[in-house]
Amino acid sequence: MECLLLRIMLILASLLPVSLSNREGDALLDMKLMLNATDNQLADWNPMLFPCSWSHIICDENNSFVRV
Repeated sequence: MECLLLRIMLILASLLPVSLSNREGDALLDMKLMLNATDNQLADWNPMLFPCSWSHIICDENNSFVRV
């Protein structure tokens, strides 16, 4: 039972950075919409990808968004 609980805790802990990056990604995607970017502009800003992999996005060593 303790082993199962530990596994669940590890899985949940590993999901934390993903959930944080989604908030950053959501904010960036909202910004993209406000910029009225065409389909060709910022085309790699894909909500299924990690925002630090998008063009024109600068992240720090913790993979947190820093600037565009």
